[in-house]
This record gives sequence, structure tokens and C-alpha cells, in this order.
Amino acid sequence: MSTCLISIIIPSYRTEAQVLQRCLVSVNRQRFDDSNICIECLILFDGKPDPSLIKMIRQISLSDSIVFKPVVLSHSGVSTTRNQGIKLSQGKWIAFVDADDELPDNALNTLVEYGDKYNCDIVQGSYITKLAASTEHHIYQPESVLFERKKLEELRYDILSPDQGLGLVWGKLFLRSFLIDNNILFDSSVAVGEDTAFVFSAALAAKRVGSIPQDVYRYYRNMGSAVTAFRSDYVDRIVTSMRAMRKLIIQSNHPEYISGLNDYVLFHLLLIQLHYLFHPQAPWTEAERKAEYRRVLAMTVFAEPLRLGGFQRFGLAKRISLSTLRHHWFLASRFIAWIRRLQINGL
Repeated sequence: MSTCLISIIIPSYRTEAQVLQRCLVSVNRQRFDDSNICIECLILFDGKPDPSLIKMIRQISLSDSIVFKPVVLSHSGVSTTRNQGIKLSQGKWIAFVDADDELPDNALNTLVEYGDKYNCDIVQGSYITKLAASTEHHIYQPESVLFERKKLEELRYDILSPDQGLGLVWGKLFLRSFLIDNNILFDSSVAVGEDTAFVFSAALAAKRVGSIPQDVYRYYRNMGSAVTAFRSDYVDRIVTSMRAMRKLIIQSNHPEYISGLNDYVLFHLLLIQLHYLFHPQAPWTEAERKAEYRRVLAMTVFAEPLRLGGFQRFGLAKRISLSTLRHHWFLASRFIAWIRRLQINGL
């Protein structure tokens, strides 16, 4: 068997068996033009898994070219788990996949072909979001684009604008030697936005980034997951992440990207609107919810970007949401959050 071409890193924390199986089956369906290519799939369990999961992994591989490697780690969070995956990986390229998502057929081959052809440090594609009863298609550029030199500045700004969908670690290939040489790792001190910090750090160091229009990832939006469950510390976690991103930009000697930080902050304020302020499981009275709404919007980290406005880089729906927050229109903000939750739940 030839040298490993791609290391697929899949962190798993209490993933249901059928969900993980769906993910791994999609990995197992990946095919390449060169039949001698070797792929390793590192399934990194963040804590001791049910033994049936290990058995399922060992049974699922039907291809000699894809090697599944379950690794059990002590519970330490997704960032530390992914960092361990980088250290253990042996492939020329690294792909990150979440355990509850999947890869379309031929996704990796499509990314590798472009990345190798143009000597990219990073190559990314389009992705699909699967909701309960609908599908959203996210495409950054309608044609293949190679970002280098001055064009990289545009890409870096767009990474800081989450509405562009570029700050996600999945749907991409990273050259392993590039990550190692530049010491690019996930920040384990933050619990929100770790993907964007990683991708932005990589884009700052990259010389060439490729973008292709083909779909290379399917993201399953699970309203019952940890991402959307109510947390009383949700705002604190996001504020910590915003401060870490600001520090990263300042320390990178690229202060020009501070202006792009506003979009990043405002996007996370929209997450707070949906997953915190108007979460149906929030344990507040109506008066307490209104008070919390005012408190969050008065925080400097959010109040200043709202005051500056400039919501043009967001889609129409998000611009309307941000306008209601800017003017403290409580009822309108609540109605928008209710509509969005219905959309996500497919009702």
C-alpha cells in the first residue's frame, strides 16, 4: 500500500451509533482516480466509548484503501481531540469531519485534485446544510478560484464574516506539513468559535488557498445537539471567544483585519438571539427575559458593532434581525427567533 494521502480526523463525543455509522459509511464510499491511494480515518473518541462502536468501526471498512483507526482519549474537549488527531495523522492532507455529518461521494478526490494541481496549502469546497425538512446550499464562489498574494486579503476578511460560511474547519483539506511548520492548532481555551480561529490562523500563514464550487460536505443541523441546547453560560462563552479572536488578530501583526471582526461579533450576537435570549427552555419570566435582552445588548462587545451598523455583508434576513437588535425591538427580535426555529425544525 502506498504512502497515506489523506488523514480524516473525526472527533466523537457520545455520538449515537447509527449517526456515526452514517458518517463512516460516507467515508468508506470515497473513491479516487488512483486505486493505490491510501486514506486513514482517525475516529477520536473524546472519552471511553461504548464497545459496540469500536466493533462497528472494525466491521464497516470494505475497502483496502481506507483504514479506520479508532483512538480512545481521555475527555478533554473537541479542540484538544482534534489537536491530538493532527499529531497522530500520517497523511499528506488533513480533513476534519464531524461525527454527525457526512461526505458526498467523490468529495475528497475532488479537493485533492485541485489542491495538488495548484500547490495549495488549503483547498475548500461548497457544502450542504440538512435541516429537519429542508436543505440549504452554501457556495462561496460559483467557479474555482485560486487565492494568492493580494487576493488572500479578501478571503481572510470573508473568514471573519460567518455569513460567508468560510470559518468552518470542515469542507476543506489542509496540507499537513503546512499546519505543522506553522504550528497551527486549535485553541483549547475557547469553547465557541474555535473553528474560525483555526481557519483564520491558517489563512494568515497560507500562500495559496483554492476554492471550488463542488459540494464536498453535508452538515446535519441537529436541534437537539449540544450546539443548540440552552446553556446559562452561553453569552460568557461567546464573549471569551470574541476576545480571543481580537487578541489573535492583534498578535498576528495584521491590525487591518480588526474591522472585519465586527461581522464576526454580530453573527455571534444572532446566535445569542436564537440559542439564548429566546430559547424556549430558558428559565426566565417575561420580565426577566426582557431584562436579559437589555443587558446583553448593552455589553460593549456587542453594543459598539451594533452602533456602527454596516450590515451589508449579511443576507437580508440577518440584516433585519440585526436592525431589531440595534433598536432594541424586543417583540420583533422574539418573532424572528421563533420563525427561524420553525425553519430549522422543519415546521
